[in-house]
Amino acid sequence: MKILWISHLVPYPPKAGVLIRSFNLVRELGERHALDVLTLNQPRLMADYYRTQAEGIEAAKDALSEYVNNLWIEDIPAERSPLSRLWLIGSSFLSRDSYTIRWLKSKKMEQRLAAILAENTYDLIHIDTISLDYLRPLIPADIPLVLDHHNIES
Repeated sequence: MKILWISHLVPYPPKAGVLIRSFNLVRELGERHALDVLTLNQPRLMADYYRTQAEGIEAAKDALSEYVNNLWIEDIPAERSPLSRLWLIGSSFLSRDSYTIRWLKSKKMEQRLAAILAENTYDLIHIDTISLDYLRPLIPADIPLVLDHHNIES
């Protein structure tokens, strides 16, 4: 089975709750299926474990290459600077979309997903958080889709 995993975080290193869960799910799927991963990078998660973003991304690519055929990592536009995050927080009060959707919204992510789907055929697509549901309209209706969210509230 060929699977595309779409996530809001780089699933590495497996050092804390969501990272442990995501890494192990990716690992298990990758051991049994052909797995591609499209993910956003949350710089604050990487900062806890690596001196630089580049160092963290390189470590993730090395570790995940054992389980993942293709790994695409995109930046979160709202994470460009502290001011962009503050603007996002304030402007979210006036938006119909929730803060978490607006936080993860990325034209580059949409473009990358469209390019991936134009070049690949998948048997299943897994979206690992409901905040990336804005990508669902880009996914052909004939591809089975799993929408997941990992948190105690869900």
